[in-house]
Amino acid sequence: MARGTRRLGHQFAMGLERLNAADPGTLLEQYRWARAHVESAVMNEKATLHSVLELAWDQARVGGYVRNMQQAIDRIGKAHLAALETHMEPLPQA
Repeated sequence: MARGTRRLGHQFAMGLERLNAADPGTLLEQYRWARAHVESAVMNEKATLHSVLELAWDQARVGGYVRNMQQAIDRIGKAHLAALETHMEPLPQA
């Protein structure tokens, strides 16, 4: 989970950097890139957490933990997407 949230944060930071470097003609393209990378990272991290179940002796107990952590990943991803959208507002657009 710790490494997964770090990877999500990295994708978010890269997206912000691309938005900051974009000009009005490329801003929308960079925004779409940033969203896609955050959304992909969320899917990957949820799948990675799910893979823990393959090693679990007590899948019911561990499954509850995995679901809770996947929900946390979803919330982090949604917060990153909202922040990307908010970051777009003051930037010059074509």
